[in-house]
Amino acid sequence: MPKAVWGVDVSKFSIKAARLVPLREGAAEISHLDVIEYPIGQEGADEDTLIKDALVSLMKRNRLKGETICVSLPGHTTFNRFIKIPPTDPKKVAQLVKFEAQQHIPFPMDQVVWGYQMVEKEYGPGDELELVLFAVKKDIIYHFLGLLQAVDFPCDILQFSPVALYNFLMHDQDVGTNCFILDIGADNSDLIVIDGEKFWIRNIPITGNSITKALQQKFQIPLGEAEKLKVNASSSPQAQKIFGVVQPVLRDLVGEIHRSIGYYKSLSKTVRFEKMMIVGNASKTINFQRFMSQNLQIEAMKLAKLNKFSVSNAVPEANFQDYLPTLGVACGLGLQGMGLARNKINLLPEEEVQKREVAKKKPIYAAAVAGLLVTVGLMYWNAGAALEKWKKAEADAAQVVNRWQGLKSAYEGAQQANSTNKIEPEKFRNLMARRDGTVALMNALSAVLPDNDAEGIKDAEEVWILAVETTDDMKRLNTAAPGDPAAAAAAAASVIHEENELWATVEGGIPAQADAMTALDKVNTKLVKPMVEILKNTYKVTVGEPLVEIVDSQKPSEMLIRKNDEGGGSSEWAGKFRSSQFGGRKFHRFKFTLLISPSKAPPAPAPPADGATPN
Repeated sequence: MPKAVWGVDVSKFSIKAARLVPLREGAAEISHLDVIEYPIGQEGADEDTLIKDALVSLMKRNRLKGETICVSLPGHTTFNRFIKIPPTDPKKVAQLVKFEAQQHIPFPMDQVVWGYQMVEKEYGPGDELELVLFAVKKDIIYHFLGLLQAVDFPCDILQFSPVALYNFLMHDQDVGTNCFILDIGADNSDLIVIDGEKFWIRNIPITGNSITKALQQKFQIPLGEAEKLKVNASSSPQAQKIFGVVQPVLRDLVGEIHRSIGYYKSLSKTVRFEKMMIVGNASKTINFQRFMSQNLQIEAMKLAKLNKFSVSNAVPEANFQDYLPTLGVACGLGLQGMGLARNKINLLPEEEVQKREVAKKKPIYAAAVAGLLVTVGLMYWNAGAALEKWKKAEADAAQVVNRWQGLKSAYEGAQQANSTNKIEPEKFRNLMARRDGTVALMNALSAVLPDNDAEGIKDAEEVWILAVETTDDMKRLNTAAPGDPAAAAAAAASVIHEENELWATVEGGIPAQADAMTALDKVNTKLVKPMVEILKNTYKVTVGEPLVEIVDSQKPSEMLIRKNDEGGGSSEWAGKFRSSQFGGRKFHRFKFTLLISPSKAPPAPAPPADGATPN
């Protein structure tokens, strides 16, 4: 573990740096704290220039040389996605993940820096392994590294800001395992969902700058004054007027959070969030915490203190408390540098890591060369001793050659073994063919569903999705038709094709219509037909004939979910979906089925006859 680590949070409006000194049992001390804010609204200065100037100031004001430096990548550049892979030999996990990454990352692999983190939990026999992929385009990485190199700023670890914040909160704060975190910064807001041992990140377009600009436009004041008014409004005599200005922005923010949480719940149907945590400078906005709690119907907390970090007397108490809501990323970066972070992905490209390793070893090489020159000089003045040393050097060289030959043989053997054990790419493509139907279905359903919480949506247009069930049906088909001359050749080669079909059943409800036929027509028009068009055109899949029905078609239901569906009245949801909860309205419950036939898998060897050897 290093003696000290600097966590440097680089954003588009400031740099926040914390120097952490490791203590025992996972604790640390913040020995130095430095915050450099860029000039707001400075004429003629672009973002890159402001960042470089701030980095230079940071190096002048603090001694960074010789210590581990962990830096965050500014801006909303995170790509992350959950995937599952079949249980496999640990030695083959990396190869399998690489194939899966090529299917999920929406950029060519040679244009991104990517990594993955396994979800650490107890896996039963045969359980699929869960992991989360992270990726960022190389041009973004190298552009940022160019800014660091332009001012000779050191960097040992490069990390996403939301991942660093996640590392800090899971280490220091009691956030539990079912919560979400809102980090609302000046120009970037992130929603971090914590679901057990998994976490998921989504960028939100409503930022602290959105609130500042609303105040600037309303009161016709400079941007810098509007920023001060935002964070100090609670002590202003016009506090209520100020809150009235920012309230529409906060409503938009709540709407974005609702949509993001709703999307995640569609992926993980069992999750139930118990609380949320708010961090970032914009969380100081007047009534922010109370507004979030009331409108999201969940306990909202602010970052009020540190539990596993102590603060040195060299750090002014007033400054520390003022900057506390914004220090999570810097502290999370420091934890990763100390080896205490849950997520350890380093976004530095491999070639950059190697360059830094070589640079660290240059002094060692220089000392070795100097020692060699001294030795040669002594040998020159003492010919007898030099002859003995030369003979010894020859013997040492022979040992090195022999050792090299042994290592070469071992390396060639390992290469041959790797080729023998190489996983067939066809198996991976088969795996993808079994999965693309479910992804296409959920994307299409998300695209056509109305937002029931959106302002201005009519009651009659609301739609509730109650259940989505999918069933995989794998067909193994001979490639040649009976009677075809090619059939004999195909049989001789023992080659078949696999084709995957996905049956998807969607259940839901709509407000009661004039009759069941009208309800049936509305479901077809609003949901089924648009989904079919999306699946055909966007994903280029074959869609089976949709089967649509209205459940209990004799009359509309008094409840959105029938009582026996709620668990026979004994579950916690029993009775919570009666018409009284929806203004006395009645509902038509519907169900429709889609048959999705994704692309065919490549040829795979047929099962061998008893006693035969597989191809």
